[in-house]
Formats: sequence, structure tokens, C-alpha cells
Amino acid sequence: MPSDKQPNRRLAAILFADIVGYTAMMQSDEGHTMSRLKHYQEVLQKNIKKYNGEIIKNYGDGSLCLFSSVLDAVHCSKVIQETLRQEPHVPLRIGLHLGDVMYRENDVYGNDINIASRIESLGTAGSVLMSGDFLNKIKNQTEFKFHSLGKYHFKNVEEKMEVIALANEGFLIPTKSDMVGKLKKPSSPYRWVYILTALILTALITNRFINLDATHLTDEQKNKSVTILVFENKTGLNNLEHFGTMISDWLTSRLMETGEAKVISQANIKDQIQHAGIGPRSRIKMFSETGIGLVILGRYYLQNDELVIQPNIVDTETGEVIHAPSPIIGSQSNMKDLLEDFTQEILGYWQIRNQKRFLQKPPRYDAYLEYLKGMDFFNEDGNKAEEHFKKAYLLDTTFISPLLKLIPYYHNKRRYNAQDSLYIFLDKIKPNYTRWELLVYEFMRARDDGKWLESADLANQASKMDPSHYTSFTRAANAYIAANHPQKIIDMAERIDPLLIQLNDQYQFSAYVGHAMLLQQDYAAVVLKYEKLSVTRSLHPWETFHYIEALIYSHDPDKISSLIKDLPVSGRGLWLYRICNSLLLVNENTLSEEYANQLKEFALENNMSPKFLLLSASAEMYLKNWNAAIMHFERHLSEIGPENITDYTFIGDLSMCYAQVGDMSKSYEILEKALRGESFEDIRKYHKSKLLVVEGKLEEAIDSLSISIQLGYGFETFRYQFDHNLKPLFENERFLDLVKVKD
Repeated sequence: MPSDKQPNRRLAAILFADIVGYTAMMQSDEGHTMSRLKHYQEVLQKNIKKYNGEIIKNYGDGSLCLFSSVLDAVHCSKVIQETLRQEPHVPLRIGLHLGDVMYRENDVYGNDINIASRIESLGTAGSVLMSGDFLNKIKNQTEFKFHSLGKYHFKNVEEKMEVIALANEGFLIPTKSDMVGKLKKPSSPYRWVYILTALILTALITNRFINLDATHLTDEQKNKSVTILVFENKTGLNNLEHFGTMISDWLTSRLMETGEAKVISQANIKDQIQHAGIGPRSRIKMFSETGIGLVILGRYYLQNDELVIQPNIVDTETGEVIHAPSPIIGSQSNMKDLLEDFTQEILGYWQIRNQKRFLQKPPRYDAYLEYLKGMDFFNEDGNKAEEHFKKAYLLDTTFISPLLKLIPYYHNKRRYNAQDSLYIFLDKIKPNYTRWELLVYEFMRARDDGKWLESADLANQASKMDPSHYTSFTRAANAYIAANHPQKIIDMAERIDPLLIQLNDQYQFSAYVGHAMLLQQDYAAVVLKYEKLSVTRSLHPWETFHYIEALIYSHDPDKISSLIKDLPVSGRGLWLYRICNSLLLVNENTLSEEYANQLKEFALENNMSPKFLLLSASAEMYLKNWNAAIMHFERHLSEIGPENITDYTFIGDLSMCYAQVGDMSKSYEILEKALRGESFEDIRKYHKSKLLVVEGKLEEAIDSLSISIQLGYGFETFRYQFDHNLKPLFENERFLDLVKVKD
């Protein structure tokens, strides 16, 4: 498929197919429905290939396909329906249209695809409908029979269009009463009630009137950052409580996907929203002060058993509602189409009509609720989270987000077989991903394969696509560190909009830059950076620690005792552990011993902590009390069990302690037992290299380090050139070439 930046157009026969009643089928018999879905996809794939077509998109219960030949398209539609009419029966409807299709950036869009979707929505199970334009190309083909259903006025299509049904024997022809698809609805008798409601809401927010005739934003308004707040539930129904969050999430993702709006996701600035209070005015004031120019907010309520979404677009600088779109009205039983129509209405204000929306539908509301439940359990009970994520996907197989959340869960639990199986499945459905989903998926795939630079670049792209997604920045930064490309972190941080730094944790951005400068061994610059910052504000703990490390490496450790007091007690053990290592690196052996004693005292003060034995062992190791360290490490390993190890650093430390007392066979045995299998080879090779250094086998040690790096064991300020156990290698040219910064 063409991927140039400029759209590539061609005339195509467009086929839309959709399983009728899929939602109800899933609710009544999930297993049987999934079997029918599989059968449908197999029949589709076989016949699309047979008739020279292309499946552009599978969206769970339906598909979008393109053909170069109109005749091939109708032949294919006829055969598919005839096949699915047999057992196992699949209630399918098909819509056909001939028109312009545009390709851009591995995606396809165009108004004619929308029209094909509208035609398909009018059909019933067993029908094939087509437009008049499509019929004109095949009407002389005597093997087909046709029946005109009249002209219809579709949503967002100016003129009425004739719809024709394939009328061969066995094909269903919808009646007028059956045809309730995506047509332009007549004005509701309650329209002015809805508009009056909008005006009342406007008055409550701004006490001003607005221009209801404007249809899109000005260029100046389009260039402003926009946030979509959670819509307010005014239905009185608890089961619709989360629909407001779904509105915000879905519209945010759609605007972000277009690349034509500066979207700040409300999900990434929840703290600021909460601190701003609950009133619309206080929130709008907060957004104005932070630099967000536009806010989309609103409510949803019931009117004559129909669900109504009433949005408002507010300029935060003036506090005025600059647009109050007409209410979007629909059935509670078809919330997907309601949300889809709402999204298109809002995209119209950015003049982004008809882009991508026909390829990616909102998830089912019940599937979204299961996804939210999974997110609630994600950090507390992984098994329950997994259960809800799987259920969310089964309820709606177009909904990829739950499966993407399972990847880090399986990885963190080291359920590699489950993770590999999931990757195999996700690879098969990649054509269905949005750009954002594809970036996130490819990032995780590359990261889990140890391809640090590739994964970092993908996360960086995601950060550019949604600059408010702070996680994308941290993912990219951590991966650039692991790839030993620190300058890329500095470059990335420099392009971050100050607004986004302000809305997130600005200290974390600074800490990553400090970390990068440490990897570049520009210690004087790190010291100067944090000396200046400390005059204007308190330092983040990681900033303080990087400041301490820079002072040590620049041979100015006198200030570190006062700085350590600023570090939080919760992480004191880790800080002291790493300080001891850094001091040994610069031959401050006496000072390292002093802080090792502080670590020992800290361990005794926290003797009820699960980490007591680990902290005690580390202190004894830095004090060179090897046997005492071994005893504590072994007791810790015995208490947690080898299967529950999450921090493998202490395995390397235990192995090194055995090496220091001359028991090399035990050292290697520890590594082999605790780090068994191919998945641990990168860590095992790293720790093995330190044992080889103890044995004086320096070239073999470098060989082992090289394999470790190739396998994806990344760089950080505690490995390779920052590990005191590898000091004998620091003058070796092969080693220096292996660990040199790659920028």
C-alpha cells in the first residue's frame, strides 16, 4: 500500500460487510458466536483472494475490502453470501459502492468509503446492497438480478442516492421498515429543547451568548492546545457513569490520530484537574493559566428514552463557549454509533471530516467497562486484571487496548510462553491497529527483544504523537539509556513543550537529562546544572542522587553527606548501596566504608522490613565481610524462594562474595541455578564477566560482556563503566570501545 505523505488516489469497488446482531449473539452465546466469526473470516479471506480483492480492515464483526474490478466485487459478494447461508450460518449484510479511495501513511480513507458504509448499514442479514453508481457498471451482466429500493438521504451526503439490492434467488431484499441504517434523520421535535439546554449550560459557565451559526474553528483556535474533559452524567443511571470517560478517551484518541490538533489528554493531567476543583469555571481558569487554550466539556442525559450528548467548546482565555454543537441523539442500545457520530461532529470543527473514522469504530460500552475494571486491578491483582482484559476483548474483538495491556503483565510475571503466544496473535491483526496502537505494540515488541534503540525511537514517535503522554517520554528515555544513546534524551527533552513539562512532573524530565549527562561523563556540567536548580527549587530525589554521583566522579565528595539527608527514607538503602559503589570507583575506599556502616545501621533500624537481610548483606559486602554477606544473602534467597526473585542484582553480588572467598565453583553454580534458561542469558553473561575479572581472565570477561550487550542487557549508570567490579577493564581498549557512548 502506498505510504507517501501525499494521498495516493485510485478508483475502487468498495465492499463493506458486517455481521448482523453480533452484540446480542455475543451476550447470549459467546463461544458459538466466536466460532461463527472465525468461519466468516475464513470464508471472506478465501473469496477475497479468489476474486483479486484486498482486505483493508477487519474490525471484529465486519470488514472493509477493495477491488479493482466492479464485476469481481459483486461476484465475491454473491459467493460469500451463498456460502454463509449454509451451516454454520452467519447473518451477514454487504454494501457495495464505486468511488475514489485515498491512501496515505499506510491508511485508507475517503468520502466514498463512508457512503459504502452507509449503504451496508441499510441491509439485513443475507442481503447485498449497492449504489446506483455501482449498478451502472454491471447492469448489463445477465447473471445478476437487481431490485431498486428507492433513494435515500445519508448522513453527511448532500444529495439523495439510489440503493439497489442484489435480487438473485435466495438473496433477501430489505423492506422499507427494515432499512434503519445511517440515514440523515429529520429534525427532532425536541431539537430546540436540546439547544435550550445547551444555552443554559453555556450561561452557567460563562454568563455570555455564543454564535450557534459557526461551523468550524479559526486557524488561531486550531493552533491552541485542547483537552477533552470527562463528560458529566446527567442520566441518573449508575450503569452509564463511565460513558463520560469513554467519550473523553475516544474523542481524544480520534483527534490525536489525525495529527491536526494539539491534544492534551485529560487522563494524563488528572492531578491538575482534581486540584482545580469541581466547578467548570475553576477548571477553565486552571487550563488558561497552564496554557491549554481550548476545553471540550459537556454532559449526557436522557430525553424520551434517547441518549443525548451535549458538548461545548470553550476558549479558556476568555471563558466563552465558542461553539455549542447540536446535541447528538441516539439509542442507548447503539452507543457505538452514537459516539461515532459525536466524534465526527467534533472533528468537523477542525475540518477533519471523513478521516479514518470509518476504519476504527468505538469499542462496545460493556467491553470498555471491563477494560476499566482491568485497569483498576492492574497494579494490585494481575490475575483479576488479566481476566477483565480478556473478557473486554471477547466482548469486542475490535478493541485492541486490553490485549496491549496484557503484554507488560505477562512480561513482568515472566510468563514468556503466554507473552509469545499473544505476540503471535497480535501480529496477525496488526492491520486493524490505529497508528497509536501500532506504535505502542511495536515499542513493546522491540523492547522485549532487547532492541533498545529501535524501541526508543518508537516511543519517541509516540511522544511526538501525544506529547501529553508522559509515559512515552519515560519509555523512550529509559530505552535510550539502555541503548547508550544519552544525547538523544537531551535532544528529546529540549523539544518538549514547556506546557507539558509543567503539567507533568518537571523534576522527572530534569532527572532524565541529568542521567544522560552522567552517561556522557560530563560531571562538571551535572554539578553546575543541579547547583543552579537548587537555588530556585527543591531537587527531586533522582536529581539529588545524580548530583551526588557527579560530585563523587568529579572527586568532590565533601558535600554528599548533607545531600543524603534530602533523600527520602523509603529509598535510603538503595541510595547508600549505589553511593558505596561510586566511591569505590574513584578509590575513596575509606569513605565507602563509612557509608557502608551507615547502610548497616539503616538495615538494623528497619529490621522488620522484608529487605532487612538484603540490606544487611549489601552492607557486609561493602565492608568486605564476605562470609557475613554470604550468610545474609543465602537466608534472603531461602526465604523468598528462587521462583520469586524480581531483583537479580543480589544474585550477582552473592556470586561475587563466593568468588572473594575463593569458592569459584560455587560462584558459577549460583549464577547457573538462579539465572537458568535462555531468557536470563543476558544477565548471566554480565555477572559471569565479573567472575572472570576476579580470575584475571580479562579478554574472556570482555567477550562475555559483549554477548550480554548484544542480547539486550542495557546500559545505565550502574553497569559496565560504572561497576566497580569491572575496574581492571577500564584501561582496556576493547572494553572502552564496547562501552563508549554511541551519540
